[in-house]
Amino acid sequence: MYQDGSIPVTHYNIYDEWFASIGGVKTHQVNMKGIQRHGAKYRVQKRVNGQLRRWTCNTLDDAIKKRDAIFSKVDAE
Repeated sequence: MYQDGSIPVTHYNIYDEWFASIGGVKTHQVNMKGIQRHGAKYRVQKRVNGQLRRWTCNTLDDAIKKRDAIFSKVDAE
C-alpha cells in the first residue's frame, strides 16, 4: 500500500483477456502442456504411436478438458 492509502493494481493481458491483481497477487498459472493458440481457437496435440494427432477447441477450458482426457487415455494404454 502507498502512504496515501491506495492499493497498487497490476493489469495482465493473458490470451486476449485482461486480468487485474490487487496488492501484487498474481493470477494462477495454467499448465499449457499439449495446448497451443491457433488463431482465435486452441489446438490440442499429442503424438500417439509416432503419429501427431490434433484437435481444435473453441475455448481454453474446452482445450484443457480435451487435453486431460487424451493424456489420461493414452497413459492408461
